[in-house]
Amino acid sequence: MLPAKKRWLNELKEFLSLASISTDPAYRKEMIKTAQWLSRHLKNIGLSSELIKGSGHPLVYAEKIIDARAPTLLICSHYDVQPVDPIEQWETHPFRANVRKGRIYARGASDSKGQLFAYIKGAEEAIRSGKLGMNVKFIIEGDEEANGKSLAEFLAKNQKKLSADSIIYAGGAMINKDTPAICYGVRGLLALEIEAWAFKDNLHSGSFGGGFANPAEVLAQLLTSVKWKNRQIAIGHFYDGTTEYSDSDLESPYSEKELLKMTDAIKLVGEKRFSTIERISSRPTFEINSFASGYTGEGFQFIIPNRAVAKVSFRLAPGQTPKRAFGQFKKFINMLNPGTVKISIRKVDEAMPALMAKTSLIAIAAAKSLQRVFGRKVAWYRDGGAVPIIHDFQQITANVIMVGFGLLDDNIHAPNEKLDLKNFFRGVEFARDLLMGS
Repeated sequence: MLPAKKRWLNELKEFLSLASISTDPAYRKEMIKTAQWLSRHLKNIGLSSELIKGSGHPLVYAEKIIDARAPTLLICSHYDVQPVDPIEQWETHPFRANVRKGRIYARGASDSKGQLFAYIKGAEEAIRSGKLGMNVKFIIEGDEEANGKSLAEFLAKNQKKLSADSIIYAGGAMINKDTPAICYGVRGLLALEIEAWAFKDNLHSGSFGGGFANPAEVLAQLLTSVKWKNRQIAIGHFYDGTTEYSDSDLESPYSEKELLKMTDAIKLVGEKRFSTIERISSRPTFEINSFASGYTGEGFQFIIPNRAVAKVSFRLAPGQTPKRAFGQFKKFINMLNPGTVKISIRKVDEAMPALMAKTSLIAIAAAKSLQRVFGRKVAWYRDGGAVPIIHDFQQITANVIMVGFGLLDDNIHAPNEKLDLKNFFRGVEFARDLLMGS
Protein backbone atom coordinates (compact mmCIF):
# COMPACT_ATOMS: atom_id res chain seq x y z
CA MET A 1 0.00 0.00 0.00
CA LEU A 2 1.33 3.44 -0.94
CA PRO A 3 2.32 5.70 2.00
CA ALA A 4 -0.50 8.17 1.26
CA LYS A 5 -3.12 5.41 1.27
CA LYS A 6 -1.70 3.99 4.50
CA ARG A 7 -2.01 7.43 6.10
CA TRP A 8 -5.59 7.86 4.84
CA LEU A 9 -6.50 4.46 6.26
CA ASN A 10 -4.99 5.25 9.67
CA GLU A 11 -6.83 8.58 9.76
CA LEU A 12 -10.07 6.85 8.79
CA LYS A 13 -9.58 4.35 11.62
CA GLU A 14 -9.14 7.24 14.05
CA PHE A 15 -12.32 8.91 12.75
CA LEU A 16 -14.24 5.64 13.08
CA SER A 17 -13.01 5.14 16.66
CA LEU A 18 -15.13 8.09 17.81
CA ALA A 19 -18.47 6.83 19.14
CA SER A 20 -20.69 9.52 17.61
CA ILE A 21 -24.09 8.00 18.41
CA SER A 22 -26.50 10.91 18.06
CA THR A 23 -29.65 9.21 19.34
CA ASP A 24 -28.27 8.43 22.82
CA PRO A 25 -27.73 11.38 25.24
CA ALA A 26 -25.01 9.35 26.96
CA TYR A 27 -22.79 9.99 23.92
CA ARG A 28 -23.17 13.77 23.92
CA LYS A 29 -19.50 14.31 24.81
CA GLU A 30 -18.41 11.90 22.07
CA MET A 31 -20.52 13.85 19.57
CA ILE A 32 -18.76 17.10 20.49
CA LYS A 33 -15.38 15.35 20.42
CA THR A 34 -16.11 14.00 16.92
CA ALA A 35 -17.20 17.40 15.60
CA GLN A 36 -14.04 18.98 17.03
CA TRP A 37 -11.84 16.25 15.53
CA LEU A 38 -13.45 16.72 12.13
CA SER A 39 -13.15 20.51 12.17
CA ARG A 40 -9.50 20.29 13.25
CA HIS A 41 -8.76 17.77 10.50
CA LEU A 42 -10.34 19.98 7.84
CA LYS A 43 -8.18 22.88 9.01
CA ASN A 44 -5.07 20.71 8.87
CA ILE A 45 -5.63 19.87 5.20
CA GLY A 46 -6.03 23.50 4.15
CA LEU A 47 -9.63 24.59 4.69
CA SER A 48 -11.00 27.11 7.14
CA SER A 49 -13.46 25.45 9.49
CA GLU A 50 -15.84 26.19 12.35
CA LEU A 51 -18.38 24.48 14.57
CA ILE A 52 -21.92 25.82 14.37
CA LYS A 53 -24.36 25.43 17.24
CA GLY A 54 -27.93 24.52 16.42
CA SER A 55 -30.95 22.85 17.97
CA GLY A 56 -29.09 19.53 18.10
CA HIS A 57 -25.49 18.41 17.82
CA PRO A 58 -22.92 20.80 16.31
CA LEU A 59 -22.67 21.30 12.57
CA VAL A 60 -19.19 21.29 11.03
CA TYR A 61 -18.62 23.86 8.30
CA ALA A 62 -15.48 24.23 6.19
CA GLU A 63 -14.51 26.03 3.00
CA LYS A 64 -11.64 26.69 0.62
CA ILE A 65 -12.29 29.71 -1.59
CA ILE A 66 -9.77 30.07 -4.41
CA ASP A 67 -11.61 32.80 -6.32
CA ALA A 68 -14.95 34.47 -5.61
CA ARG A 69 -15.69 34.27 -9.34
CA ALA A 70 -15.00 30.53 -9.57
CA PRO A 71 -17.79 27.92 -9.38
CA THR A 72 -18.50 26.50 -5.93
CA LEU A 73 -19.22 22.90 -4.96
CA LEU A 74 -20.91 22.19 -1.62
CA ILE A 75 -20.41 18.69 -0.19
CA CYS A 76 -22.83 17.49 2.48
CA SER A 77 -22.83 14.45 4.74
CA HIS A 78 -23.10 13.48 8.42
CA TYR A 79 -20.70 12.37 11.14
CA ASP A 80 -23.21 10.73 13.47
CA VAL A 81 -23.83 6.99 13.46
CA GLN A 82 -26.45 4.47 14.52
CA PRO A 83 -26.38 2.65 17.88
CA VAL A 84 -24.43 -0.63 17.84
CA ASP A 85 -26.98 -3.02 19.37
CA PRO A 86 -27.00 -5.97 19.38
CA ILE A 87 -23.36 -5.64 20.44
CA GLU A 88 -22.91 -9.41 20.87
CA GLN A 89 -23.36 -9.95 17.12
CA TRP A 90 -20.30 -7.89 16.20
CA GLU A 91 -17.25 -9.98 15.30
CA THR A 92 -14.95 -7.11 16.34
CA HIS A 93 -15.49 -3.98 18.44
CA PRO A 94 -17.69 -1.50 16.53
CA PHE A 95 -15.44 1.44 17.43
CA ARG A 96 -12.10 -0.27 16.87
CA ALA A 97 -11.90 -0.41 13.10
CA ASN A 98 -10.73 -3.77 11.80
CA VAL A 99 -9.57 -4.58 8.27
CA ARG A 100 -10.43 -8.03 6.91
CA LYS A 101 -10.28 -9.24 3.31
CA GLY A 102 -10.08 -5.74 1.86
CA ARG A 103 -12.94 -4.31 3.90
CA ILE A 104 -12.93 -2.06 6.95
CA TYR A 105 -15.40 -3.02 9.68
CA ALA A 106 -16.72 -0.43 12.15
CA ARG A 107 -19.89 1.47 12.96
CA GLY A 108 -20.09 4.31 10.45
CA ALA A 109 -17.71 2.68 7.96
CA SER A 110 -20.30 2.93 5.19
CA ASP A 111 -22.98 5.15 6.77
CA SER A 112 -21.47 7.58 6.43
CA LYS A 113 -18.08 8.41 7.92
CA GLY A 114 -16.13 6.32 5.41
CA GLN A 115 -17.89 7.82 2.41
CA LEU A 116 -17.55 11.37 3.77
CA PHE A 117 -13.85 10.84 4.50
CA ALA A 118 -13.21 9.82 0.88
CA TYR A 119 -14.42 13.28 -0.19
CA ILE A 120 -12.30 14.96 2.48
CA LYS A 121 -9.17 13.12 1.35
CA GLY A 122 -10.00 13.94 -2.28
CA ALA A 123 -10.22 17.62 -1.36
CA GLU A 124 -6.91 17.35 0.47
CA GLU A 125 -5.21 15.87 -2.58
CA ALA A 126 -6.62 18.54 -4.90
CA ILE A 127 -5.42 21.29 -2.54
CA ARG A 128 -1.97 19.71 -2.07
CA SER A 129 -1.47 19.46 -5.82
CA GLY A 130 -2.20 23.16 -6.27
CA LYS A 131 -4.78 22.19 -8.90
CA LEU A 132 -8.03 22.78 -7.02
CA GLY A 133 -10.24 23.97 -9.84
CA MET A 134 -13.19 25.37 -7.89
CA ASN A 135 -14.26 26.66 -4.50
CA VAL A 136 -15.25 23.86 -2.15
CA LYS A 137 -17.46 23.91 0.93
CA PHE A 138 -18.38 21.18 3.41
CA ILE A 139 -21.43 21.13 5.67
CA ILE A 140 -21.51 18.07 7.91
CA GLU A 141 -24.34 17.44 10.35
CA GLY A 142 -24.53 15.43 13.55
CA ASP A 143 -28.26 14.71 13.68
CA GLU A 144 -29.01 12.75 10.52
CA GLU A 145 -29.55 9.44 12.31
CA ALA A 146 -31.66 11.17 14.97
CA ASN A 147 -33.96 12.82 12.40
CA GLY A 148 -32.79 16.18 13.72
CA LYS A 149 -33.57 19.50 12.08
CA SER A 150 -30.33 21.40 12.78
CA LEU A 151 -29.09 21.41 9.20
CA ALA A 152 -32.46 22.33 7.68
CA GLU A 153 -32.89 25.13 10.22
CA PHE A 154 -29.39 26.46 9.55
CA LEU A 155 -29.90 26.26 5.79
CA ALA A 156 -33.16 28.22 5.99
CA LYS A 157 -31.40 31.11 7.75
CA ASN A 158 -27.97 30.95 6.06
CA GLN A 159 -28.49 30.33 2.36
CA LYS A 160 -25.77 32.86 1.50
CA LYS A 161 -23.17 31.02 3.59
CA LEU A 162 -24.09 27.72 1.94
CA SER A 163 -24.59 29.19 -1.52
CA ALA A 164 -23.13 26.99 -4.24
CA ASP A 165 -23.39 26.33 -7.95
CA SER A 166 -23.63 22.58 -7.33
CA ILE A 167 -24.22 20.28 -4.37
CA ILE A 168 -23.22 16.66 -3.80
CA TYR A 169 -24.63 14.59 -0.97
CA ALA A 170 -21.78 12.24 -0.05
CA GLY A 171 -23.50 8.92 0.45
CA GLY A 172 -25.33 6.11 -1.24
CA ALA A 173 -24.66 2.80 -2.91
CA MET A 174 -22.97 1.59 -6.05
CA ILE A 175 -24.70 -0.85 -8.39
CA ASN A 176 -22.05 -3.46 -7.60
CA LYS A 177 -18.46 -3.43 -6.36
CA ASP A 178 -17.08 -2.27 -9.71
CA THR A 179 -19.90 -0.17 -11.17
CA PRO A 180 -20.21 3.45 -9.97
CA ALA A 181 -23.63 5.00 -9.64
CA ILE A 182 -25.34 8.36 -9.29
CA CYS A 183 -28.56 8.66 -7.33
CA TYR A 184 -30.99 11.10 -8.92
CA GLY A 185 -34.10 10.55 -6.83
CA VAL A 186 -35.24 9.80 -3.29
CA ARG A 187 -38.66 9.00 -1.91
CA GLY A 188 -40.39 11.09 0.71
CA LEU A 189 -41.57 9.88 4.10
CA LEU A 190 -44.58 10.18 6.36
CA ALA A 191 -44.28 8.31 9.68
CA LEU A 192 -47.31 8.09 11.95
CA GLU A 193 -48.46 6.57 15.23
CA ILE A 194 -52.12 5.55 15.33
CA GLU A 195 -54.01 4.47 18.45
CA ALA A 196 -57.43 2.86 18.84
CA TRP A 197 -58.98 3.14 22.33
CA ALA A 198 -62.28 1.65 23.51
CA PHE A 199 -62.57 1.58 27.30
CA LYS A 200 -60.80 2.48 30.54
CA ASP A 201 -59.27 -0.92 31.36
CA ASN A 202 -58.80 -4.31 29.75
CA LEU A 203 -61.96 -6.44 29.90
CA HIS A 204 -62.29 -10.13 30.78
CA SER A 205 -62.97 -11.91 27.48
CA GLY A 206 -65.22 -14.45 29.18
CA SER A 207 -67.40 -11.88 30.92
CA PHE A 208 -67.53 -9.30 28.14
CA GLY A 209 -66.47 -11.05 24.91
CA GLY A 210 -69.06 -10.85 22.16
CA GLY A 211 -70.56 -7.62 23.41
CA PHE A 212 -67.70 -5.15 23.10
CA ALA A 213 -65.46 -4.06 20.24
CA ASN A 214 -61.85 -5.23 20.31
CA PRO A 215 -59.55 -2.25 19.56
CA ALA A 216 -56.82 -4.56 18.22
CA GLU A 217 -59.25 -6.13 15.78
CA VAL A 218 -60.70 -2.78 14.69
CA LEU A 219 -57.27 -1.19 14.19
CA ALA A 220 -55.99 -4.22 12.27
CA GLN A 221 -59.01 -4.09 9.96
CA LEU A 222 -58.57 -0.36 9.39
CA LEU A 223 -54.88 -0.70 8.54
CA THR A 224 -55.30 -3.69 6.24
CA SER A 225 -57.94 -1.68 4.36
CA VAL A 226 -55.31 0.85 3.30
CA LYS A 227 -54.18 -1.43 0.45
CA TRP A 228 -56.22 -3.28 -2.16
CA LYS A 229 -55.44 -6.94 -2.85
CA ASN A 230 -53.47 -5.79 -5.90
CA ARG A 231 -51.11 -3.97 -3.45
CA GLN A 232 -52.14 -0.49 -4.56
CA ILE A 233 -53.05 2.05 -1.89
CA ALA A 234 -56.83 2.40 -1.61
CA ILE A 235 -56.93 5.99 -0.31
CA GLY A 236 -58.82 8.30 -2.65
CA HIS A 237 -56.67 10.61 -4.82
CA PHE A 238 -53.52 9.28 -3.12
CA TYR A 239 -51.63 8.93 -6.41
CA ASP A 240 -52.60 12.39 -7.70
CA GLY A 241 -49.51 14.19 -8.97
CA THR A 242 -47.35 11.09 -9.37
CA THR A 243 -46.19 9.89 -12.77
CA GLU A 244 -46.64 6.26 -13.73
CA TYR A 245 -43.90 5.30 -16.13
CA SER A 246 -41.23 2.72 -16.62
CA ASP A 247 -37.83 4.36 -16.27
CA SER A 248 -35.26 2.49 -18.35
CA ASP A 249 -32.46 4.21 -16.44
CA LEU A 250 -33.42 2.53 -13.16
CA GLU A 251 -30.80 -0.12 -12.55
CA SER A 252 -30.86 -2.79 -9.87
CA PRO A 253 -27.69 -4.25 -8.35
CA TYR A 254 -29.48 -7.55 -7.78
CA SER A 255 -31.78 -9.83 -9.73
CA GLU A 256 -35.08 -10.88 -8.18
CA LYS A 257 -33.55 -14.28 -7.42
CA GLU A 258 -30.64 -12.63 -5.61
CA LEU A 259 -33.02 -10.40 -3.63
CA LEU A 260 -34.93 -13.46 -2.43
CA LYS A 261 -31.70 -15.18 -1.40
CA MET A 262 -30.36 -12.06 0.34
CA THR A 263 -33.52 -11.52 2.40
CA ASP A 264 -34.56 -15.17 2.83
CA ALA A 265 -38.05 -14.07 1.76
CA ILE A 266 -40.63 -16.56 0.47
CA LYS A 267 -41.63 -14.51 -2.58
CA LEU A 268 -41.62 -10.97 -3.93
CA VAL A 269 -44.83 -8.93 -3.94
CA GLY A 270 -45.98 -5.59 -5.28
CA GLU A 271 -47.93 -3.75 -7.92
CA LYS A 272 -48.14 -5.97 -10.99
CA ARG A 273 -47.64 -3.21 -13.53
CA PHE A 274 -44.23 -2.30 -12.13
CA SER A 275 -40.88 -4.04 -11.88
CA THR A 276 -39.37 -4.92 -8.52
CA ILE A 277 -36.78 -2.14 -8.79
CA GLU A 278 -39.54 0.40 -9.47
CA ARG A 279 -41.58 -0.88 -6.52
CA ILE A 280 -38.72 -0.58 -4.03
CA SER A 281 -37.15 2.64 -5.29
CA SER A 282 -39.69 4.98 -6.83
CA ARG A 283 -43.30 3.91 -6.17
CA PRO A 284 -45.39 5.08 -3.17
CA THR A 285 -45.77 2.49 -0.40
CA PHE A 286 -47.58 1.93 2.89
CA GLU A 287 -46.12 -0.27 5.62
CA ILE A 288 -47.22 -1.31 9.11
CA ASN A 289 -43.94 -0.99 11.00
CA SER A 290 -45.15 -2.25 14.38
CA PHE A 291 -48.37 -3.25 16.15
CA ALA A 292 -48.87 -3.59 19.91
CA SER A 293 -51.89 -4.55 21.97
CA GLY A 294 -52.90 -6.69 24.93
CA TYR A 295 -50.67 -8.99 26.96
CA THR A 296 -47.48 -10.27 25.32
CA GLY A 297 -45.61 -11.73 28.31
CA GLU A 298 -45.25 -15.35 29.40
CA GLY A 299 -48.45 -17.27 29.96
CA PHE A 300 -51.88 -16.06 28.86
CA GLN A 301 -54.39 -13.36 29.77
CA PHE A 302 -57.96 -13.81 28.55
CA ILE A 303 -58.76 -10.18 27.86
CA ILE A 304 -60.20 -7.75 25.40
CA PRO A 305 -57.41 -5.13 25.34
CA ASN A 306 -58.58 -1.59 25.96
CA ARG A 307 -56.24 -0.12 23.35
CA ALA A 308 -54.06 -0.92 20.35
CA VAL A 309 -51.19 1.12 18.92
CA ALA A 310 -49.47 0.86 15.55
CA LYS A 311 -46.62 2.68 13.89
CA VAL A 312 -47.06 3.05 10.15
CA SER A 313 -45.21 4.80 7.36
CA PHE A 314 -45.70 5.94 3.80
CA ARG A 315 -42.92 6.26 1.24
CA LEU A 316 -43.88 9.06 -1.11
CA ALA A 317 -43.06 9.62 -4.77
CA PRO A 318 -42.21 12.96 -6.41
CA GLY A 319 -45.48 14.86 -6.83
CA GLN A 320 -46.72 13.91 -3.36
CA THR A 321 -46.28 15.80 -0.09
CA PRO A 322 -46.35 14.55 3.51
CA LYS A 323 -48.95 17.18 4.40
CA ARG A 324 -51.40 16.06 1.73
CA ALA A 325 -50.82 12.35 2.43
CA PHE A 326 -51.42 12.93 6.16
CA GLY A 327 -54.74 14.62 5.48
CA GLN A 328 -55.80 11.89 3.07
CA PHE A 329 -54.91 9.13 5.55
CA LYS A 330 -56.80 10.75 8.44
CA LYS A 331 -59.88 11.24 6.26
CA PHE A 332 -59.71 7.61 5.07
CA ILE A 333 -59.36 6.14 8.59
CA ASN A 334 -62.09 8.33 10.08
CA MET A 335 -64.42 7.41 7.22
CA LEU A 336 -63.93 3.66 7.82
CA ASN A 337 -63.98 3.82 11.63
CA PRO A 338 -67.09 1.84 12.67
CA GLY A 339 -67.59 4.17 15.62
CA THR A 340 -66.79 1.55 18.24
CA VAL A 341 -63.36 2.98 19.10
CA LYS A 342 -61.75 6.37 19.41
CA ILE A 343 -58.89 6.98 16.98
CA SER A 344 -55.93 9.32 17.41
CA ILE A 345 -53.23 9.81 14.77
CA ARG A 346 -49.93 11.53 15.52
CA LYS A 347 -47.28 12.53 12.99
CA VAL A 348 -43.80 11.36 14.03
CA ASP A 349 -41.63 12.30 11.06
CA GLU A 350 -41.81 13.53 7.49
CA ALA A 351 -39.60 14.20 4.48
CA MET A 352 -40.26 15.56 1.03
CA PRO A 353 -39.43 13.41 -2.01
CA ALA A 354 -36.94 14.77 -4.52
CA LEU A 355 -36.09 14.16 -8.15
CA MET A 356 -32.73 15.45 -9.39
CA ALA A 357 -31.82 16.30 -12.97
CA LYS A 358 -29.56 13.80 -14.72
CA THR A 359 -28.63 16.55 -17.19
CA SER A 360 -27.41 19.06 -14.59
CA LEU A 361 -23.84 20.34 -14.78
CA ILE A 362 -22.79 18.47 -11.63
CA ALA A 363 -24.40 15.23 -12.82
CA ILE A 364 -22.54 15.38 -16.13
CA ALA A 365 -19.22 16.30 -14.47
CA ALA A 366 -19.57 13.60 -11.81
CA ALA A 367 -20.44 10.96 -14.41
CA LYS A 368 -17.29 11.81 -16.38
CA SER A 369 -15.07 11.68 -13.28
CA LEU A 370 -16.58 8.38 -12.14
CA GLN A 371 -16.03 6.82 -15.56
CA ARG A 372 -12.40 7.97 -15.60
CA VAL A 373 -11.73 6.48 -12.16
CA PHE A 374 -13.70 3.23 -12.47
CA GLY A 375 -13.27 2.68 -16.20
CA ARG A 376 -16.97 1.89 -16.50
CA LYS A 377 -20.13 3.65 -17.58
CA VAL A 378 -22.08 5.15 -14.70
CA ALA A 379 -25.39 3.62 -13.60
CA TRP A 380 -28.29 5.86 -12.58
CA TYR A 381 -30.72 4.92 -9.83
CA ARG A 382 -33.38 6.21 -7.49
CA ASP A 383 -33.11 5.45 -3.78
CA GLY A 384 -36.18 4.16 -1.97
CA GLY A 385 -35.13 5.84 1.27
CA ALA A 386 -35.61 9.43 2.37
CA VAL A 387 -32.94 12.15 2.48
CA PRO A 388 -34.91 15.20 3.66
CA ILE A 389 -32.14 17.73 3.08
CA ILE A 390 -32.06 17.07 -0.68
CA HIS A 391 -35.36 18.90 -1.17
CA ASP A 392 -34.06 21.78 0.96
CA PHE A 393 -30.85 21.98 -1.08
CA GLN A 394 -32.90 22.22 -4.26
CA GLN A 395 -34.10 25.60 -3.01
CA ILE A 396 -30.47 26.79 -3.42
CA THR A 397 -29.65 25.18 -6.77
CA ALA A 398 -31.10 22.64 -9.17
CA ASN A 399 -27.63 21.10 -9.54
CA VAL A 400 -27.91 18.47 -6.79
CA ILE A 401 -26.94 14.78 -6.90
CA MET A 402 -25.95 11.93 -4.56
CA VAL A 403 -22.76 9.94 -5.12
CA GLY A 404 -21.55 7.26 -2.73
CA PHE A 405 -19.26 4.26 -2.67
CA GLY A 406 -21.09 1.82 -0.42
CA LEU A 407 -22.73 -1.48 -1.33
CA LEU A 408 -26.18 -2.76 -0.42
CA ASP A 409 -24.65 -5.55 1.68
CA ASP A 410 -22.54 -3.17 3.81
CA ASN A 411 -24.74 -3.92 6.85
CA ILE A 412 -25.54 -0.29 7.55
CA HIS A 413 -27.65 0.06 10.74
CA ALA A 414 -26.67 -3.54 11.59
CA PRO A 415 -23.79 -5.42 13.26
CA ASN A 416 -20.53 -5.79 11.31
CA GLU A 417 -20.99 -2.69 9.17
CA LYS A 418 -18.26 -2.49 6.54
CA LEU A 419 -16.87 -0.57 3.56
CA ASP A 420 -14.85 -1.94 0.66
CA LEU A 421 -11.43 -0.25 0.88
CA LYS A 422 -10.82 -0.45 -2.86
CA ASN A 423 -13.90 1.69 -3.37
CA PHE A 424 -12.92 4.02 -0.53
CA PHE A 425 -9.67 4.75 -2.38
CA ARG A 426 -11.57 5.07 -5.66
CA GLY A 427 -13.82 7.55 -3.88
CA VAL A 428 -10.77 9.64 -2.98
CA GLU A 429 -9.66 9.58 -6.63
CA PHE A 430 -13.14 10.58 -7.80
CA ALA A 431 -13.38 13.54 -5.40
CA ARG A 432 -9.89 14.72 -6.37
CA ASP A 433 -10.65 14.40 -10.10
CA LEU A 434 -13.95 16.25 -9.75
CA LEU A 435 -12.52 19.07 -7.63
CA MET A 436 -9.60 19.57 -9.99
CA GLY A 437 -12.11 20.09 -12.79
CA SER A 438 -10.31 17.52 -14.94
